[in-house]
Amino acid sequence: SLAIAYFVACAFVALNLVVDFVQRYVQRRTGRSFSARLRWQGARVVHLGALLMFVGIAGSSGFEVQKQVATKMDEILAPKPVATKVATKPVLERVV
Repeated sequence: SLAIAYFVACAFVALNLVVDFVQRYVQRRTGRSFSARLRWQGARVVHLGALLMFVGIAGSSGFEVQKQVATKMDEILAPKPVATKVATKPVLERVV
């Protein structure tokens, strides 16, 4: 399914980000200017945001339900109601 492909791509990007951070940590004293470091950090933030977006897309596709049904001519199908259960606590009245 498409969700599996998304998760594989996300795992690849996450692994790449971790390796990049480890390499930067090991090579801390590179003598780069502040703007170069800031640009690198901004690029990592953008990649992390894209990674989270794709994880969200892949995770939300698990809630999608599709069903193919054969119908007769002029037959109308209505979706079945979804049973939901809401936990409620009893409301205690305060006596003054």
